[in-house]
Amino acid sequence: MTAVQRVLFVTWDGPRSTYLRGLFLPILAALRKHGFSFHVLQFTWADRAERAATEEACRGYGISYRSVTIWRWPVALGSLLTAVWGRTHVRRAVRDWQIDLLMPRSTLPALAAIAASRAIDPRLPVLFDADGLPHDERVDFDGVSPAAPSYRLLRRIEAWAVRQADAVTVRTHKAALILSGRAGTETPFFVVANGRDPSIFRPLDPSARDERRAELGLSQGQPLLVYCGSSLAGKYQGEAMLRFFGLLRKRLSDARLLILMSDLSEARSMLARQPELAPACLLHSAAPADVPEWLGAADLGLSLIHASFSMQAASPIKIGEYLLCGVPVLGSAGVGEASALSGADVGCWIERVDDETLSAAADWFVDTVLPDRDGFQKRCRSAGLAEHSIDVAVDGYNRALRSTARARSTIDRGMIANE
Repeated sequence: MTAVQRVLFVTWDGPRSTYLRGLFLPILAALRKHGFSFHVLQFTWADRAERAATEEACRGYGISYRSVTIWRWPVALGSLLTAVWGRTHVRRAVRDWQIDLLMPRSTLPALAAIAASRAIDPRLPVLFDADGLPHDERVDFDGVSPAAPSYRLLRRIEAWAVRQADAVTVRTHKAALILSGRAGTETPFFVVANGRDPSIFRPLDPSARDERRAELGLSQGQPLLVYCGSSLAGKYQGEAMLRFFGLLRKRLSDARLLILMSDLSEARSMLARQPELAPACLLHSAAPADVPEWLGAADLGLSLIHASFSMQAASPIKIGEYLLCGVPVLGSAGVGEASALSGADVGCWIERVDDETLSAAADWFVDTVLPDRDGFQKRCRSAGLAEHSIDVAVDGYNRALRSTARARSTIDRGMIANE
């Protein structure tokens, strides 16, 4: 493959979603050096101001952008109808941008993109970015019944998308096993990382670290924990993280917890029920550009998530961010592929959140992490570069995209040979 391949990335995002701008745009832009030029079609119900900001961000990376409004009433039917009608928008984008390859992210974009591709040209290659088990997440955390018609329909569409695609990208090997088994197909799967730029997410030098900590009112050696995320509820074990912090403060009464969230109302509500911890918690709604330095100022990053069935397919972005910033992790065993890091001495991965387990984790932090903070920083940075850097993500997507393009060129050659 020598000519530049024009790829249409089709995504489905709610308001204030950070995945496209924060995670994917740097990866898509970096793939240009491998011969792939990206264009973005975003289905969303965000307002005009947010769409304009997203378009501006895409322009900054040299990526074309269009948006399509998702019908939200009724929610389930409206989403399905948007996806079905969305093939019209996909066809228009393919025509206007002369697209060579489609890359839908998640099930409903795949429905729109694959239906459009079959109408335009059955040989138009498709790389399906499955990105976890989103429908099973709704069962695990939103109370959706596995017998619900909407769940069963989405599962069928998901399996159809896997069968129709030329290749599928996932975040964990377990996700590949689950999806391939459900679809009953030998479609090639590629495990790709949620990669971050290590020149942005990096450890702070001592003077910069002291400066950031001083902004929080901390002394030089005062222990600081950090939680960075979109929520403390649902799949996230916010209550357990606060219990861990409370148990830690029995040993280190001067410890502080920095909570970084775009919307802090949930954190304030949770802390209102624990007034003894509230004064030791520092709440910040930091701009995305400032997040890496706040992470680099911490001694431990928190990432406790319910180890449900769907979370086997998840790869928490925050873990890579913590590690790249040289910060060890208190995480949940059974979520994604955290077990792969268990021997790297970069964190503590727990199976339960009872007081005994959380107390042992607090002892680990006090007795093991703090006395070897420099050693942990070096090991965490090394693990972050090896598993969670943007170069690792780009390499994975490059292999998947090339496999997708080759699959169709092989079919084309076979058709010509048989004519």
